[in-house]
Amino acid sequence: MKHKLISTEKARVLIVDLPADVTGKLIISNIQVDNDLVELTGSAPRFLCSLPPGTWLPDGKLGEATEEVAAKMVEKMLIDKWRNYLVHNQYYEYLLNTAAESVCSLVEANVKLKNKISKPDNYELWARYGDYTQYGKSLTEECIKWQAEEETVFRNPFLFFHNK
Repeated sequence: MKHKLISTEKARVLIVDLPADVTGKLIISNIQVDNDLVELTGSAPRFLCSLPPGTWLPDGKLGEATEEVAAKMVEKMLIDKWRNYLVHNQYYEYLLNTAAESVCSLVEANVKLKNKISKPDNYELWARYGDYTQYGKSLTEECIKWQAEEETVFRNPFLFFHNK
């Protein structure tokens, strides 16, 4: 299970890429994720609630997290502006209007949500026959690059956080 532990000034945020078919409670069996959860919470939870404080949805909308919950994870830079984690300088014009937008920028800055390499047209043919297709090694190279990139993409990322 892919995951990434991030630290902001306000909280430690764990982004976990959950399988798409997860329902009910989730048993974390991956030892590395368990270790990061111990670091995040100070204890070793065996179960995680199916409705964490917030979920990031790849279509650009923040799931369960309200503005109130998002504000616990990210920094407020001015009276009415929030930090943009995608932009390194913090000039006023680069700040965001809501804490939810700031959380979205935090996620986008730390994990891949989309494969930047287009899936080769004949990928299924290659997956079935390998180098023995009429396209040979050039298709193999394209498919291997696409597969490698696909393995790093977070498809169903959930956020868990713990305030400092």
